[in-house]
Amino acid sequence: MAREVPPVGIIVLGRKHVGKTSVIKALCGLGQHLECASSSVEPVLIPYPKNKAIVFWDFPSFGSEDVCNDSLTDSIKGIKLDTELYECALLVCDD
Repeated sequence: MAREVPPVGIIVLGRKHVGKTSVIKALCGLGQHLECASSSVEPVLIPYPKNKAIVFWDFPSFGSEDVCNDSLTDSIKGIKLDTELYECALLVCDD
């Protein structure tokens, strides 16, 4: 019996309005509306349609007032960055 391998998780991070969801849509070849994390306090899971072994996590926007200042917590807006769910991070910047 084949062992099920968990998907590779890619977190997408960035400040508000830099195009995090747009980058995911472009990578996935999606044109339709996607629920985006900017309207949520939780990350949004978006499967990669061409390979079910890859998933994107669209994280809520961060800014100076949203980022936890305690570097020991490894969190953004209190969301624990679970290293067992995410293998890679993509930071979207506007400058």
